[in-house]
This record gives sequence, structure tokens and C-alpha cells, in this order.
Amino acid sequence: MRKRKRLLKRTLSLVLLLGALAVPALAADDGTTGDSAAAGSSEAASEAASDAAAAAQEAYTKIMEQLDAASKKYDGDTVVATVNGTEVTWKLCYYLIASMTSQFIRYTMAIPDFTTDTGDGTTLQDAMRETLEARMKYYTVPAAEADKRGLAETVDAEVETRWNSIVEQYGGVDALMEAMESAYLDEPTYRLLLRSNAAFNAIMEDTYGANGEKLSEADVLAWANDNNYVRCKYILFLTKNDDGTDMTDEEKAEVRKEAETTLEELRALESDRETMMARFDERMAEADDPGMTNFPDGYIFTDDQMVQEFEDGARALADYEISDIVESSYGYHIILRLPLDPDGKTLSQDSGTGDYMTLRADAANELFNNMLIDWINNAEVEWKGDFGTMDYNELFEEPAAKSANVWMYVAIAALVVIVALAAVLLLLRKHRWTGMSLSFALILDLICCNIVLKPLVGRVRPFLVNTAVELLTAPPADASFPSGHTAASFAAVFALRASGSPLWKPALVLAAGIAFSRLYLYVHFPSDVFAAALLGLLIGELTFRYGGKLLDKISRRQKQ
Repeated sequence: MRKRKRLLKRTLSLVLLLGALAVPALAADDGTTGDSAAAGSSEAASEAASDAAAAAQEAYTKIMEQLDAASKKYDGDTVVATVNGTEVTWKLCYYLIASMTSQFIRYTMAIPDFTTDTGDGTTLQDAMRETLEARMKYYTVPAAEADKRGLAETVDAEVETRWNSIVEQYGGVDALMEAMESAYLDEPTYRLLLRSNAAFNAIMEDTYGANGEKLSEADVLAWANDNNYVRCKYILFLTKNDDGTDMTDEEKAEVRKEAETTLEELRALESDRETMMARFDERMAEADDPGMTNFPDGYIFTDDQMVQEFEDGARALADYEISDIVESSYGYHIILRLPLDPDGKTLSQDSGTGDYMTLRADAANELFNNMLIDWINNAEVEWKGDFGTMDYNELFEEPAAKSANVWMYVAIAALVVIVALAAVLLLLRKHRWTGMSLSFALILDLICCNIVLKPLVGRVRPFLVNTAVELLTAPPADASFPSGHTAASFAAVFALRASGSPLWKPALVLAAGIAFSRLYLYVHFPSDVFAAALLGLLIGELTFRYGGKLLDKISRRQKQ
């Protein structure tokens, strides 16, 4: 009988202990019941696509939080480096870092590990730092060079024109500012980027002309010959059907016969160049070649821009010489090589308009790019402090979140310690009554705080009142008043003190840490925490007065 009573008492103690365990559990599941969790699991199984989208959105949100946190680690006006003496601020530096990092995020939906080996013994961190320095030079050196050349006024005027145009596109300054902020920019930094592009245009026009007008014909031709440019016209005899499939061998033979007849006709006119070229143009216009729409005066091309058979055939000719029949995957070609024309169209396209550029413009752009590359290669970057050796993995850590996690873990760990303490005391015969007293306090707190007061008062959480504050942890779903964590911890403190246990002192330290964590995480008002501490005091006192009497009755019955 006594063994059965002892077993019953221990079972009762375990039930009380399991009830106490519900205190941190309620906080962890934010009021979600087991039934709703099961329903959610069932729904997840039937709506996998929706869950995948939600997970992707959650991952994206986390990434954006990391990017945002990293951008705020330093003041935007902090000078992190100089390029040939021109200051580079953290705002510009981070914009470039975030832009490069976003390229990885776009494909992996994660911020990369910057210690990753890129394959040649160089880490991603090293490669990004090298690219970062090149881009810093790109956005500072041309503007400084334009100022040296006395082009500042021209550059500033273009910046202002461009700025006004962009403001109009966005529908006002406020909308543009919002867009810039989302890209980690501010107005001075964005104007700096605009100034860099304006400097390119000003220097280009000042040195070579907007489309190479200031280059002499001799300079253009010298550049073209150095870069293996060729100009030619050709008559194409297609051996492909309209659907892109190859003709039959019999059909190809007929097409070749036509090409041979045309070639024979043209060779007969070679002694009269003017007549031969006029006839060549007529036959070229009759040919089924859509390329002639854009290039009626022939193609100007360089290495690897045409099919190899065509390129080899054209390069083998002298000016005004006609080729034999050249066969390619497109069909049969008769090629007429021509002298280079500085104002003829090349296969290069203007990045802004999409128009085909002239040989003159192509030369000017290439010469300007070479000049720019030379400036960048010779520019000196001097980093300030530790910015030049910054660890990008550490940069994208979330110090605020880590700090928040510390205090979140303090709250959870402290409650776990208190519950574990109750379990240990229950197992020790000498301290079993203290353990039961502690368990009574925790279960009574659960009833008073989570079941009675929170629904009764219904106070909203502070982060719902002040939405400007960024929450550092998952938002609890239940009411704010009083703080359940604080009430449970202080109930344990006063229960231990009332029972005469010296453990109340370290428990008080844990309770103070829990109370502070609820304020630091911005999930409770100060009055929630203060009221919870008073509630803990009351519960501890009630446990001492009435719990002790209950324990005495149980003890006397056991002895009987």
C-alpha cells in the first residue's frame, strides 16, 4: 500500500512537472494548439507548391534582413578608402558589395560562403575584393579625369539633366528616394554614379567625338587593320528550306549550278570594275539574304564574327577581287572583298540605341575603353583601417539578431533550468517537498497568467503599437499582459525562498535575466514585466501558505 501511495505521489509530481513544462511550450508555439498544427501538417501535404513558395519568400525575407543589417554596420558617410585621393564612402562601397552579392543570391537564394575556392586557389572573398576595387576606380577615376580636363561644367549639366529625367520617370523625388534606399543608395551616391557616366561621355566627346568624328581616316584605318577588320559584299545561294532544314542533294546541286553560272558571268566582267560591281549588286539584291536589309553596302567584320568558311574565303582576297564559290552551312557564297570604309557599318551595336555602329565609332569606343582600362590599372586604392581586409562572411552576419538570440536563449534556458531543478529536487528524498513546492508554483503560474489574466486583459504587444521598431525574434501571438516568462521565473524564486531553499538566490539572477530579455526583445511593456514579478511573488506566497498545508496532509496520510 505504501509503495502504491509512493508511486501515486511521484506520478502526481510528474504530472505537475509536465504541467510546468507547458509554460515555455506556450511561449514557443505562440498559442498554436496541437489540433491546428496537425491541420497545418495535413494542409502542407496537400499544398506543397504553396508551401514551397512560402519557404522561398521566407528565405528571401531573411536574406533581405541580412543585407539591410550589413548596410547599417557603418555610417554611410564613413570614408572607407581613397582612389587617387578621391574619397570612397561606405555608402558607395556597400552598394557595390551588395550588387555583386545579389548576383549569387539570384541563382542560389542564399548569401554565399565567401571562403569558397573559385577554382584557381583564390577565394570568392579575394575575387570580390579585386572586383570591388576595380568598380570603385570605375566610378571615381573618370570623374576626376574630367575635372582635370576642365569638363566639370559639362559633366554637372548632364548629371542635372539625367537626374531630372529620372525623377520624372519615377513620378517624383519621394518615389525615387524610396527606390534608391531599397538599393542601398542615397542622393549624393546616386549622383556620383551619374557623374561617372556623364564623365565618360564628356571625355569621349572631348577626345574622339561622340561617334569618333575627331579621329582621322588614317587613324581609323590603322586601328581597323591592327584589329583584323575586313569589308566585303557577297551573294548568297541558300541551301536551306524555309523551315530551316537542309535541301536534298538534288536541290543543292541545282543551287550550285546557279551559283556557278553567276560566278562565270561576274568573272567575265572583271576587266570593267564598275560594270562588274553594278552587276554584283543586282545579283546580291536578288539573293535570299535577310542580312542585306541592314548591310546593303556589305559587312565590316573582324575575327570570329562570321562563319569560319566565309571568313577564311574573304581574308584570302585582295580588294575588289571575287572569290570562287565558298560553301558554308548556309549555302554557297560568292564574295567580293572591298576596301575598308571608316563610315561603314560594323557588326558592333550601340548599347544604348541598339543601332549598328560605324567603323569610326567602333574604333573610338575601343580606344576610349583602352584608355579607361589603363587609368583603372594605374589608379591607387588606399583602404582606411580594416576595410581593405573586411571579412564578408562576418559582414553579412546579423549582430542584432545574434544579440537577440542570446537573450531569447537566456529566457528559454533559464526556464529549462528552473524546471530541471524541480525535477532534480523531486528525485531527492531530502528535497522532495521543495521540488513539489516549486512545481506547484509553476503550475499555478500557468493557470493564473496564461489561462486567466492574458485572455482577460487582452493587451496588445508593444511591437504592434510601435511598428517602426524592427522585431528581433519571432512575434508571439498571445496577449502581452502579464509576461508569462517573468511570472514563472519569479514564482519559482519566491517558492524556493518560502520553502527555505538557498537556491532562491541563483534563481533570482535567472529571473532578472528573463525579465530583461522580455524588454530587450520588445515583446513586453515594462508594466507587463513588473506586474509579472509581483504575480510571481503572490504565487510564491500562496504556494508557501497553502501548498505547504497540502504537503503536510499528504505526509501525514503516508505515515498512517
